[in-house]
This record gives sequence, structure tokens and C-alpha cells, in this order.
Amino acid sequence: RLHGNEGIDTALCNSMLDTLEAALFYENEPVTKKKESETPDIDRLINEKDNFIETLTKANNKLLERLNEEMDKFSRKNLEYETRLEKTKTGLIAAIVTGLAALIISIAVGHSQYDDLRITYYTLMNSNSQLQTKYDKLMKDFNTSKKIWVVEVTAIKVGNRNGVWLTKPGDTLYASNMRYLTPVITYNSLVDRKMTFYIKIIAPDGILFDNTSISPKGYTYSYTIQVNRGNDKTLELSGWGNGNNSAYEAGQWTVEVWYNDVCLRSEKVTIRP
Repeated sequence: RLHGNEGIDTALCNSMLDTLEAALFYENEPVTKKKESETPDIDRLINEKDNFIETLTKANNKLLERLNEEMDKFSRKNLEYETRLEKTKTGLIAAIVTGLAALIISIAVGHSQYDDLRITYYTLMNSNSQLQTKYDKLMKDFNTSKKIWVVEVTAIKVGNRNGVWLTKPGDTLYASNMRYLTPVITYNSLVDRKMTFYIKIIAPDGILFDNTSISPKGYTYSYTIQVNRGNDKTLELSGWGNGNNSAYEAGQWTVEVWYNDVCLRSEKVTIRP
């Protein structure tokens, strides 16, 4: 072999040419042996190179076998985490498991997965923010429930008063005859105590019917009255209007009863012309 992986062996080529020249042109003359240090042992060099290539091949095969083993371990580990992820019940826990799996795999294979971890981090932060929003809403609803659990308004009927009932609650109301629109509520209560109800009267055009000089902000008026424990009890709230002439136009009005910033009941009321 006159060349190897590194290129043509010029010294070996020159030696071969000298040997051939002596054999062809100087058959009867003995070929003078060169010193052992000057004559390369071709077979030995070839054997050494073959042995070296064989050694490299074996080492390479071992490295490939080890790499395949590591990749097989990685695949099994990855499958294990995917199975665990599918069994996770909540989105937040799933995101945490995904993040941990990505981190463990990154350490095991010795590769940096900074971008993936950063995406996972922001995903977790976003999930946490959404959960915090839901938690805050639930707490608000819970606190609201605590405020109103003592009383429940089950019905509102509206009548027309001016010292006496001009139109009894639930009867047909007429715009020309209206004086003080007066709600009567039916309620259930767990306590005996005074409560302040806030009433909204909303005109057919959707505008709050109020008087900015005396109305509480956002309401038509408020009324404090004794509430008694029990079910299906009734209370007459104070009225809103004018004792001399009608302040109500014909159309569909809305009457709402509020307590502690919570609407307990809303009722549509039709006033005829």
C-alpha cells in the first residue's frame, strides 16, 4: 500500500522503485542491503496501520453503543414523563411537571435548554396570574355572600301611594295617576335587625331616576327598616316621586333592591299611559 488516510507515502514509493530497478536491470548483481534503519518494514507499517484502524473502529463502535444506550435511556425517561403528564389533573401541576421534566432531561443529556426553560417559566407565571385572578374573584364572591346571606329578597311588587294606596302593589299603574312609586318586598331572613336597603328606579331609556342633591351616589334613594327573622315576610319600603303631580312617563321601568353593594332583586314594572 503506497498511501494511507493521510496521503501518498513518498519514502515508501522511492524504496519500492529502487527494489524494482535492481530486480529488472541488475539480475546478476546482488542487491545491496541497506541498513535496517534506512529500509522501512512495509509489512510492519501496514500491519500497524491496520491494527490502528481496527482499534479506532472498535473504539468508535463502543462509543456508538454507549450513545445508543444513553439515547434509549433518554427515550424511556421521556416516555415516563409524558405518561405522568397525561395523568395530571390540573393545568398548573401539568405545567410544573413539564418544567421539571425538561430540567431533568437537560441535565441528563448535558445540553442547555435555556430557551425551553424560559418559555416554561413564563407559562407558569401566566398560569399563576390566571389562578390568582380566579382566586381573587372567588374571594370577592365569598365576601359578598357573607354580606348578604342573612337576607334573601324573593319578590318585588310595586304600588302607587300618596299617604294611602292609590294603586295597590301588583295592580296596573297609570302614568297620569302616579305619585310615589313604592316597592313592597317579600323576603326570607335569618336575623332580627335593622338594615339599610338601597333602591334603584331606572327609567325606560335606561337612565337612573334620581335627585343628585339628595340621592346616594349610584342609587335613587335608601331606606332603613327593621327586618325580622323568618320566611315569606313582607316589607313596604318608602316611595319615590311627587305628591302634587306625576313624575313618571309611560313605559317599562326597572326597580332594583340592593344591600351591601349587592343587588338582591330586580323587577320590571310597566306603567301604562
